[in-house]
Amino acid sequence: MIPAPLFGKGHKYHRRVPFALDFVRGRGQDCGSILLDLESGDFFEGLESRNTQAGLQFRKGQEAVEHFLTEATVIVLVSTSRCVGPPDPHDFHPDFTFDTKFISTLHFEGFWQRGFKRRKADLGLFSSGESGRDSFENDFRISSWVYVLKIRCPNVPLTDSLTVEILSSDGQPVGRFPLKLGIVEK
Repeated sequence: MIPAPLFGKGHKYHRRVPFALDFVRGRGQDCGSILLDLESGDFFEGLESRNTQAGLQFRKGQEAVEHFLTEATVIVLVSTSRCVGPPDPHDFHPDFTFDTKFISTLHFEGFWQRGFKRRKADLGLFSSGESGRDSFENDFRISSWVYVLKIRCPNVPLTDSLTVEILSSDGQPVGRFPLKLGIVEK
């Protein structure tokens, strides 16, 4: 049973859907931020989700929308810099260094999930490359790398969730990022 105050709440999307953001401290003084966005032309622009008594529904204008388009783009931005402050001894610290070699060899896997059922997503690398380096005072440097992934999603309902896993070249997990369209609580 869903409490009555949740009915009618909704969320309106824009061209690019923020997917996930995470900060990872690697070995030594290397830190990285990983940002993922989902886009599909103008498909998401104006798409609205709303909880109803019949469940989660999506509309664009007056038209009901039930499925993703046949293809979407996942944009992954990895930025690295020297860590600020000491490591937290309670946090997990993976055994990798956020250097150019490590970042340039990342690979990706994905799956769609509906309830407890998972199925592998048709996810492939479209392009990748370093997008910039910035230097600031006190020898603080930031490097950025962008990956553009294409994901085929024919007949995938908007109510399914998408998870993208980022793996190192030797298959070690770097991050796991789920996306579930729907109500965004503020």
